[in-house]
Order: sequence, then structure tokens, then C-alpha cells
Amino acid sequence: MDSAGASKGRGEPDRMEPPGRKGRHSSPDYRQCSVWLSKKARLAVDLALSQLAVRDGQKKQFSTLVEELLIDWLAQGTFDQEVTRDKSKVQS
Repeated sequence: MDSAGASKGRGEPDRMEPPGRKGRHSSPDYRQCSVWLSKKARLAVDLALSQLAVRDGQKKQFSTLVEELLIDWLAQGTFDQEVTRDKSKVQS
């Protein structure tokens, strides 16, 4: 195995991403976090996102939805630091 954890030389394909493919995990503009949600809530959100994708052709990721909701929530309050919504950084 190499330092990235990909097997080499045993007939197993490398598990590295293809060149040019970029995601949030490799972007310095994003930071991973985790939350505890009930299974019922997560399933309902996944169903709603699937229905949105079928109905409107909009494929929205769970993390995008959470980010949008948190930014809206911050915009409603009075906080020391101003938080603005930059739609160019929010990926669908």
C-alpha cells in the first residue's frame, strides 16, 4: 500500500480520485463536521431531496441543504461576526 492507502501491484485498482475531480473533502473552503439526527428525520430529508430531484431536476446534496439552513439561521440573529451568503461557494 502506498501512503494514500491504495493497493498497488496486486491486480487491485488504485482507489484515488481521477485527475480533475474535485470535491468538498479536498477543498480548503470546507470543513467536515458530523451531527446526530434521528433515523426518521434523515430518511424524511433524503426522501424530500429525492422528490425535489425528480420533480424539479434539482439534485441538492444533504450538506448543501444543511449549510443553507445554517446560513439563513445566522442571518436572522444578531451576532458579533457578520455572515453573508455567497452562493458561488455553495455547491448543489
